[in-house]
Amino acid sequence: MRLWIEGEPIAGVRFVLVIRRRNPTLCYVYPKMTEAIFSILQRSSLSDSLALFKANQEFDKWLVLSDYTHQRDAHTHETYCFSILPVFFPFEGLRSAIADLQPTDLKKTQRVNADFLRLVASDQFLHFVFSFGRDKQTPLRGSTIESSRETIRELRDYVTQNDALNFDNPAFGELKKRVALVEQKSNKAGFNYILFDKMIIISCVAAILASWITKYTAAREINWMSDRDNTTTYCDGIIYDLFSMSYSGSIDRINAGRQAQLWTSHEDANGTMWFDELIRIPDFLAGAFSRVSLATGSVGAGKQAHIVRKVMHRVHFFTIKKEDDDLVLRRERLGT
Repeated sequence: MRLWIEGEPIAGVRFVLVIRRRNPTLCYVYPKMTEAIFSILQRSSLSDSLALFKANQEFDKWLVLSDYTHQRDAHTHETYCFSILPVFFPFEGLRSAIADLQPTDLKKTQRVNADFLRLVASDQFLHFVFSFGRDKQTPLRGSTIESSRETIRELRDYVTQNDALNFDNPAFGELKKRVALVEQKSNKAGFNYILFDKMIIISCVAAILASWITKYTAAREINWMSDRDNTTTYCDGIIYDLFSMSYSGSIDRINAGRQAQLWTSHEDANGTMWFDELIRIPDFLAGAFSRVSLATGSVGAGKQAHIVRKVMHRVHFFTIKKEDDDLVLRRERLGT
């Protein structure tokens, strides 16, 4: 498997990164894929993102919001959306404002509120959408169950042999339990390595965005708020451990010079997603962009197309598609 980047190869596409699969059973797929994601974001999106960071540099609290559509059928493809914003308004006020403007998620909405779309497309927000093809293969199509197991063993070695970790911290004991649990599951027949693939991608993107916020703003606290599904609940939420580790690695990689306090939001004791209104933002974008044609770039018709047209100037849209025997990750420019 080889990686390389081409700068400005054709009109409408910036920084194409190709993963050429020479050996379908090759291990270490995940480091290569996370490197691919890091490279494409750094090279195609960072310069555009700096305007957001500069305009909101003084804010010391930031949010990373995410939601996902895992459905693949004749009309939709799998899509992950990440929205970043400073806490520019008191949190409860922002939450209640979204609830008033758009009281339901996309599936239950007949008519999208214009003021809600203006908020989502405002200068305080920037959105990153990753879309995959409609086939039912894993998003990291060169991976296998053995490559997943290899990655999990490396994760186990990292948390048990890394001198930099605080072994006396009670939270470390909980981390070891989660890692042991995922390793136990990986060694059983029927291990869902496709789900593990998704967790790697999601945690990697969230971590890179958080590292950018840390380096280019005055952020002291960053809260990742994700919709709840099987990627976030698997093995007691080990995806948040992957997020934290990837964040530390990305911080070092970009020479940020410091770390912010990371937070992750979860349901309350009653099982209520108390931040559900904020997740409505990536919910609408993930659902809308899941219907964009990956073949033509057409946004189609209906409420989803209306959303895409109104917010596309604030969205960095990426596709991961199989072309011949290659896996191509690129940032796309949409038509109308």
